[in-house]
Amino acid sequence: LGDDEPRDVERAVALLRAAAERGSEDAQQQLGLLHALGLGVDADAALAVTHYYFAAEGGHTAAQLALGYRHLFGVDVPKDCQRALMYYNPVAEKVVAAAQRAAGRGTLFEKARLTDASARQANKLLGDDDDIIGYYQYSAERGSAEAQLTLGQLYFHGARGLPQDPALALQYFLRAADGGESAAHAHVGHLYAHGVGTKQDNASALSHFRLGAARGHPASQNGLGYMHMHGYGVDVSFGKALEFFRAAAEKGNPEAQFNLGAMYIAGMGVKRAHDKALHYFTLAAHQGHTLALYNLGQMHLHGLGAPRSCSVAAHFLKAVAERGQWGAAHERAFRAYVHEGDSVK
Repeated sequence: LGDDEPRDVERAVALLRAAAERGSEDAQQQLGLLHALGLGVDADAALAVTHYYFAAEGGHTAAQLALGYRHLFGVDVPKDCQRALMYYNPVAEKVVAAAQRAAGRGTLFEKARLTDASARQANKLLGDDDDIIGYYQYSAERGSAEAQLTLGQLYFHGARGLPQDPALALQYFLRAADGGESAAHAHVGHLYAHGVGTKQDNASALSHFRLGAARGHPASQNGLGYMHMHGYGVDVSFGKALEFFRAAAEKGNPEAQFNLGAMYIAGMGVKRAHDKALHYFTLAAHQGHTLALYNLGQMHLHGLGAPRSCSVAAHFLKAVAERGQWGAAHERAFRAYVHEGDSVK
């Protein structure tokens, strides 16, 4: 099924079956998908579930997602919330681990999205990525702090056709900060705090977080709270951490809302309060915060701050599990398959 080869579905299925017999979880999952959709083989729900089961037993993420969904909603299998959790939970844990690794690399700010007024204008007037990037580079070279900030975000994430280059991103963030962009101080602070694109430097991180916080920027306030909570470059102070987190949370910063929830559930500088932890995790989850969604799932599963509910827990953990890169990859693969043609049998 290569890009330049004619389709030979029968041979592909034969190869998948041979690989499955040798213990390949990937082959088991793909056979399950083919039988579930009737692509190149007869649609057979029971056989699809069987292949998914063997793949999931080997830890195949897509198969675990498929079985979690089927058991949660009773699709061709008995509806069973506990079994759904059995499949969703390990996948959700993988997503959480990836999110925590990303945080350790300094990716504590949102992926670049060109949604401000100038971005809308650029999209409307220019259209493709090259023209849009050229527009921002032109504006940045003429001193636009907003354009410098946007280019910093794009280079940090490697978006809009630009290579991922944290060191260059830092330079744009620094220029934007010098130009008066409050948000840029938070980005610079995060990069220094985590040593991304530059040598790790708590003093520089604190300096930029303080500059941003002095202008009331919530991400910088959250950054200061994080530094005080962990004692990075300053003495550990849960009291100061709470103060900064609350200030940022009141402005809707999801990281700060999550951090407040974490402090309340652990009793860090405050009396342990599951109800308050649930409140702040819920606020962060409403903005799509992955770790907050996961914690809500666990709290509802174990009855912490809310009535125990397998159904509610499963839906939260399902949301987390589906945030992995595998979900987008399968969607792209399916679209590519469908776009090549409808005749597969």
